[in-house]
Amino acid sequence: IVLAIFLYFGLLVYQKIRQIRGKKKDKKEIERKESNK
Repeated sequence: IVLAIFLYFGLLVYQKIRQIRGKKKDKKEIERKESNK
C-alpha cells in the first residue's frame, strides 16, 4: 500500500515537471509563429 502511494506521488510530480517543460516549449513555438507573421 505504501509503495502504491509513493508511485502515485511520483507520477504527479513527474507530470508537473512535464507540464512546466511543455509550457516553455509552447511559448517558444508561439513566439516563432508571431515572428513568421
